[in-house]
Amino acid sequence: MSKVILVANTDWYLYNYRFSLAKFLVEEGYQVVFCSPSGKYIPFLQGQGFRWIEWQVGRKTLAPWHEITSILKLAQLYRREKS
Repeated sequence: MSKVILVANTDWYLYNYRFSLAKFLVEEGYQVVFCSPSGKYIPFLQGQGFRWIEWQVGRKTLAPWHEITSILKLAQLYRREKS
């Protein structure tokens, strides 16, 4: 089964803008994983049967060098989920 990881800097974004896409992808036979910082929408997404992985990222920075650790952790997450 192919896997799709939907990543966002807020769980609110995943809930409001990616939830319907995730449901469609599941219907098409994909495994969907959400990845975002923790928030109040995570229990809902998990309750709908989706797996969620916490990803710590700043939400207000415009300078990517401030978030290099977050970018590296995201790359590590992709490698781990690929196997």
